[in-house]
Amino acid sequence: MKISIVIPIFNEEKTIAHLIENVRNVIKKHDYDAQIVVVNDCSNDKSEDLLRGYENDELIRVIHHTNNQ
Repeated sequence: MKISIVIPIFNEEKTIAHLIENVRNVIKKHDYDAQIVVVNDCSNDKSEDLLRGYENDELIRVIHHTNNQ
């Protein structure tokens, strides 16, 4: 069974990289069949730029919301 770990963020440029790496380490340590889904909910800091660095990572799926509905 594959699990998805969903992380919603808003203006988390200072913490998101650390959080993603901690979650990644737990997944690897326990050999989970998992993916990390990060949902950027219209951040207006540098969160979007930082998350673009993860878009080619097979373990991570990044979703960017561009408007708040």
